[in-house]
Amino acid sequence: MITINIEKNSRLEDVETYLTQLERAIEFDVDVNLMLPRALNYSYFGIAPAIMLFVVTWLRYKNAAKLFIDIEDVSSEALIELYKNELIFPMVVLAWNRTGIYTKDGRNLRHPLQPFNKLYAERMLNGRTIPGNKLLLADFDHLPDDRLLPCFGGKYQFIQTKIQLKNSIEKGIKEVFYMYSELPRAFDHAKDPFVSIIYELMKNTFEWARHDGSQVPLDPNIRGTLVKFIKRKRSNLLEEYKWHKGLKHFFASTRLKENVNKELYFMEISVFDGGIGFADKFRSVNLEAQSWDEIDIIRKCLTKHSTSAQGIYKEEKGLGLDEILKILDGRGLIRIKTGHSCIYRNMITHGYDELRENQQITLYDWKNDSNEKFTSYKKIEGSVITIVYPIEFTEF
Repeated sequence: MITINIEKNSRLEDVETYLTQLERAIEFDVDVNLMLPRALNYSYFGIAPAIMLFVVTWLRYKNAAKLFIDIEDVSSEALIELYKNELIFPMVVLAWNRTGIYTKDGRNLRHPLQPFNKLYAERMLNGRTIPGNKLLLADFDHLPDDRLLPCFGGKYQFIQTKIQLKNSIEKGIKEVFYMYSELPRAFDHAKDPFVSIIYELMKNTFEWARHDGSQVPLDPNIRGTLVKFIKRKRSNLLEEYKWHKGLKHFFASTRLKENVNKELYFMEISVFDGGIGFADKFRSVNLEAQSWDEIDIIRKCLTKHSTSAQGIYKEEKGLGLDEILKILDGRGLIRIKTGHSCIYRNMITHGYDELRENQQITLYDWKNDSNEKFTSYKKIEGSVITIVYPIEFTEF
């Protein structure tokens, strides 16, 4: 038996290390425990949902053993601090009936965590923020119908309009902005794009990420969104992400306006799911795609009408990801992690072009920045789309 320790200072590249450790364990058919940190010390770009997908991958392994949390103190005060870590609630619920949850010294955490789970569930059911002014909304498809979030509809039907979603989560989005009183108009300008992004991407998970390739419901399964407001000095961002050409160029753009303290304001929006990934799902419903390259399938999913179908209410599908590119046109950055792939597109330097049939959308490999040679990463279950959306912006 081995234990994989998720470090409190984890970066995106560390997730690949954890996947390598899990792959080796699978190769030798050994039991694997997982240890979550009591806190994430740094809010690195997209790190929390990236770790969530690793936990999903671990849970799908037949020899997944116990989920530990790096705590010994189970007092109310300690658990209040613990639940400020956005990983804890969704991962605890996901693993609750699969592996159990334990302190680092092996004590069962089910009873101590129950009231905190209830509190978080109530906040989500009402579309409100969690500690730290973060909006976390997660649906667990294996739970009873009354535990699914009304803001997204239910088990059998996704909400029909963006207005319904806006009415459900408007207070939550406003709370994300609350501590930044120097941006009095930011909420009014930003709420509609944010609602549209969440609506389109969560609808996509409803349609594509609840079942395996044989249409069997995934159990356990998670689909959700995490929204954070971030205020950082441009110089600090450029130093922190100097290792990544795409992020460095994005944060260096003169179209991102600084405040008087040389700080940038932006939203980080992630939508994640525990489905079988873009490629495996696409191949399961498209026989001609069995030999297609994964990057080509991601391009297809991003292209208007490529996954079109008619729902029971005759709405047109296959538009969601294309709509996201339109919203981000000229101002945002999008990163997609799924299967063996991790790609991005800077929508400031490479804006939206409505693609004609047979054209290919240009994507860039997250690791080597190439738009021709793509890295094959360790396979991860599910998918996560993380978006940077600037608040103060120069319109040319």
